Order: sequence, then C-alpha cells, then structure tokens
Amino acid sequence: MVALLDATKKARELFVEDDFPAGFEWVGWLTPRHLMLFGIELNAALANPDPERIQAMLDAWQATAELDQSPDLRSQIAANRAGRFVAADEWLKRRQSRIG
Repeated sequence: MVALLDATKKARELFVEDDFPAGFEWVGWLTPRHLMLFGIELNAALANPDPERIQAMLDAWQATAELDQSPDLRSQIAANRAGRFVAADEWLKRRQSRIG
C-alpha cells in the first residue's frame, strides 16, 4: 500500500515538477498526443484516488510509452493489424540484424 501511495504522490508531482520523478522517466517517451491523453486520464484518476486503479492506469500508460519509443514495434503492430503478419522470431531476427 505504501508503494501505491508513493506512486500516487509521484504521479501528482508530474504536474508541478520540471523533471520527471524517479520511476516516471517513461513519460518522456510518450508522443505529444499520448502525453496529452495521459495527463487528462491521470488528472481524472487523481481527482478520485483509488490506488489500484492508479497503478493499473500507470502500468498501461508505461506500456504505451514503450510502444511509442519503438518505431519498429509500432510499424510491426500496424502491419499485423493490416493482416501482414510476420512470425515474431523472423521479425526479431530482422530487427537484430539492423541494430547490430
């Protein structure tokens, strides 16, 4: 419970601090549109705080930030949605060859 209350406190700090609090660096990975939506959702969640709901929301937004940070992954998800599926092993091999 203490960890959730600490997460809530840090989430509130996002609105008043210039730098992201420790553990919230991922917020900087959000696209501008996602950052705006995150702020709206976070503000609503903090208006009626429920630690479990806030934690679930933060986890979901962190996953979104991780996707926003990876153009390759976003591209692969878009291809999958369009029906152009690529096996994960094949996609990861191609990605590894481009990286290293």
